[in-house]
Amino acid sequence: MEKMVNFERAVELVLEQTPSLESELIEVHRAKNRVLAEDTLAKLDLPALPISLRDGYAINSKEAQAGKKLKLAGEIYPGSQKIEKLESEQAFWIATGAVIPEGADAVIEEELVEKLNGEIQLKEKVSSGANIKPAKEEFSKGDQLLKKGTLLEPRSISLLIAGGYSELKVYKAPRLWVIAIGDELREIGKVIEDAQIYPSSGWLVAMLAQNLGAELERFLIIKDDPNSLKEALPSPEEVDLVLTIGGTGFGRKDIIIDALAGLGVEVIFQGNQPSDPRKEGDITIKIGAKLVTEFPQDTPFQKTPFYRNLVKIYRFLWYERVRRGYLRICQELLYRLEE
Repeated sequence: MEKMVNFERAVELVLEQTPSLESELIEVHRAKNRVLAEDTLAKLDLPALPISLRDGYAINSKEAQAGKKLKLAGEIYPGSQKIEKLESEQAFWIATGAVIPEGADAVIEEELVEKLNGEIQLKEKVSSGANIKPAKEEFSKGDQLLKKGTLLEPRSISLLIAGGYSELKVYKAPRLWVIAIGDELREIGKVIEDAQIYPSSGWLVAMLAQNLGAELERFLIIKDDPNSLKEALPSPEEVDLVLTIGGTGFGRKDIIIDALAGLGVEVIFQGNQPSDPRKEGDITIKIGAKLVTEFPQDTPFQKTPFYRNLVKIYRFLWYERVRRGYLRICQELLYRLEE
């Protein structure tokens, strides 16, 4: 077992030990905070045909001199399956998002024309391509949209929906247990004495882990006692990651080491620098068949510097490492103080 490893070594050790999660097929709109298990290629062209970017008039730019009068040939709306054909000396009123008629190569805004009886008169010249989104400008069928290992956020999910996806192959969300350890802890909502506190640190870590895609299955509060922890720890098949809050330190009452040793769990390393208890926290990581990540109970999670750095490490490790297909949550919860 290594002790007091630096941040880089801690990440290296955790990455070596983390198993890959299996993949599953889910509905695309349920994929927020999940991780892609395969590359995604566009299933269609977007847009399939050139479309108007403005409400206005579809015209041929060769006839678009200032003062020119054009006869109105009709109106075009989004969703119409008929491709209109623009004849010489004509214009079509067109709505934003509608398909450009054949023969037109520009759209002039409504405020740049004067409306007459059945005609419009252009107030200024319009260039070819004005206010038109070309076909396939967003992407073409077969283009790569997102890579395997991408953490799916609303914007990326929207892109995949636009690309024709109704289902996605993603890694299963890691099943998470959080165990808050301390004789002084009480359940939320219960009356507490002066020497007691609520497990706010435990819930903060639990919610941060959920933001990164973990599924919180249990949140337990137990006494500061090795036997209580042994009884509380789940079996390997029940969970992918256990986060414990409290019960740590190099003093006489570090129940995590005692409890895990009694269960025959291999401790990979203990302590992540800096370890000065007067600073903002010290973390012990312990890994067995499943992952156990431990935080001291007195870590000041509510202090802005700690929270900022914790989130920074979450983000760095998730985006930079998750594409390798490993279970991620343990790594994101590593913490390094900024000097």
